[in-house]
Amino acid sequence: MTRALIDFNAQRAAYVEQIEAALTRAFAEWSAPAEVPEDRVERASAYGLLGGGKRLRAMLALAAGEAAGLSAPVAEQIAVAVETLHAYSLIHDDLPAMDDADTRRGQPSVHRQFDDVTAILAGDQLLTYAMGHLADLPVALRALAEAGAQMVRGQMLDLLSEGDGVVLDLATLERLQ
Repeated sequence: MTRALIDFNAQRAAYVEQIEAALTRAFAEWSAPAEVPEDRVERASAYGLLGGGKRLRAMLALAAGEAAGLSAPVAEQIAVAVETLHAYSLIHDDLPAMDDADTRRGQPSVHRQFDDVTAILAGDQLLTYAMGHLADLPVALRALAEAGAQMVRGQMLDLLSEGDGVVLDLATLERLQ
């Protein structure tokens, strides 16, 4: 194994450890004390966000932040928001109205573990948490909001191009783009 690959694997492991810890801390700060005896939305949000994954987007955010000279706390703040936005998108993507996935990362998807309504609310909650996490970084917040809008457009394009032999015309493709 080459030295570069060993260094990459060590850096990746360090990033994942940092991201997991940062996500856990952030979620603990975000989640309010349960106002109902059993807060299914909080549990479903935690299940969707803290249930593992490659954390690739967050790693890229950390690396880009370092390369751009951002302070470590700011880069981590952005990475947490990016990963939280990604978790929201996966929860919604797995819903029956979208891809209807039964599993995610080898475990029941959020809507299968809980129910459809709870999954929708958990995804919405994570989206809100992601945006709020960048409230003091307006440039990063705008970039995250635009990324989220692009994801929604992409999901709509995906749905429009599935089944029923739907063919998108150029004007529709340009509008979605």
